[in-house]
Amino acid sequence: MTSSTAAFTLAVVGGSGGSGASVLAGAVATRAARAGHRTVAVDLDPGGGGLDVVLGLEQEDGPRWRDLHGLRGAVDAEALVEQLPTTSDGVAALSFDRQWFEPDAGLTRALVEALRGSSDVVVLDRARGPFVPVQTDAWVLLAHGTLTGLAGAQVMADHLVGLDAEPWLVTRDVDEAVVHQVCEALALPLLAEMRHESAVETDLVRGVAPGRAPRSALSRVADEVLHELMIERRAVA
Repeated sequence: MTSSTAAFTLAVVGGSGGSGASVLAGAVATRAARAGHRTVAVDLDPGGGGLDVVLGLEQEDGPRWRDLHGLRGAVDAEALVEQLPTTSDGVAALSFDRQWFEPDAGLTRALVEALRGSSDVVVLDRARGPFVPVQTDAWVLLAHGTLTGLAGAQVMADHLVGLDAEPWLVTRDVDEAVVHQVCEALALPLLAEMRHESAVETDLVRGVAPGRAPRSALSRVADEVLHELMIERRAVA
């Protein structure tokens, strides 16, 4: 399904390093593609190790951010998507590689905007800051239930609210007895709760993209994110 309008664009950001934001972003992208949406996952975290690794694409040919350095003028997004490494489920990924490279803001905005015009869903795996401003329909903040994870989530929540981003909260491994206290402390609406799954870690080691197993808890969270933020909001609009 390819829309004539701009893609639904979701940004996922972790409140702290190691929170699992890239895994959640990969799972949302996988679930969107498996639902029939033309989906692109965009890595906006140059220090994250590469979204292609999360999606099991690190050995696949295709351009990474470094290869697009110096690109000027109009972007042929259709041609770019055809060249990007793509999962068996149909997620095309624009990723960083394993060397530090930071694209300039102009290139970032131009490529994201072009990809939004040629896709149904764009999932942004965002670094914790500073943010290059790009058009985004919804934000998800992932808060890990450790002391440092929750402290980092508080800082990021304040930052996003200051940017008028109106983020939704997804918690990871937060005790159910205190999850609503966490929501109140962060002043964010709770969207979903993630739990540790050893099978997800095993799949990542095997190069299996997160979100492929329909009955996994991670897939259910990703489906919930898509349904609430994409389908329900567009139905209301």
